[in-house]
Amino acid sequence: MIAHLMGRSKLTTKILRIGGWIGNFIGLNIVLSCIPALVKLLPFGLGHFLVPLVSLATSTIALGASTGLSFSVISVAWLRFRPIFAACLAIISGVGFLGPFYYARWKRSAEVFEMDEVLKAEL
Repeated sequence: MIAHLMGRSKLTTKILRIGGWIGNFIGLNIVLSCIPALVKLLPFGLGHFLVPLVSLATSTIALGASTGLSFSVISVAWLRFRPIFAACLAIISGVGFLGPFYYARWKRSAEVFEMDEVLKAEL
């Protein structure tokens, strides 16, 4: 009887986690849906050409952000009972949020860094 209740509890937990992630993803996708609508307003048919690409980009951003936020919430919830596992999840969540930023900075060319220095000197 206890084993049955434990299994049922684990199933309920998984369903709630997946449901929370899906809700987070849909909510972020709805918030970001104004961007493709604005792109659609571009003149000369350019907007209709770019809308699928922008929609894919905003969905990818929503997917990454919702995954990172879900991992963050789960790691905070597990902080009391499984601190090491919670720390690992927090690191994964941080990489999910900050990884693309550091990757983009790493891939920047030397010309961009020179231009940054010139612009800073002008200010």
